[in-house]
Amino acid sequence: MTLDEFRKNVDIYSADLSRWPQALVKPAVAFMKDNAEASALFEKQLIADAQLRAHTPRIGDISALEARIMQGIAEQSPASSPVQAAVAAAATKSFWKPSWVFAPSGGLMVVALIGYLAGFNPQPKHYVPLDPSYVAEEQVLASADTYTYGANGEIY
Repeated sequence: MTLDEFRKNVDIYSADLSRWPQALVKPAVAFMKDNAEASALFEKQLIADAQLRAHTPRIGDISALEARIMQGIAEQSPASSPVQAAVAAAATKSFWKPSWVFAPSGGLMVVALIGYLAGFNPQPKHYVPLDPSYVAEEQVLASADTYTYGANGEIY
């Protein structure tokens, strides 16, 4: 193993040897015993890994962010564009509101009603009568033990 290969493996798998492929662990340990630079690199990476594991992110004061968001919501006018103003004016003049069409429950209800009405179209069922000789033959075969047969094959 060369120093570049060792450095590459430390960068890929970190200094935790349990994360390394089993085929590389023994050569890496042997290489660290023989090479002082590799051992120093491994120790440096161990310290960096420990710092990363111990790091807890700082949670800032979110009250200022919350205040800015709430202020932006309060300052936002209900009709900030001409299209929104036209929709708002049309909605106040009648009892019908455009948002009702896109409301999830109302939209689902309308689609369900349309689907029910489209599917509820009772059609008369046209039964094709089976051949009477076929039905009779099936009945004879299905219940052969209940019939008595004559000498000429008549069923009694």
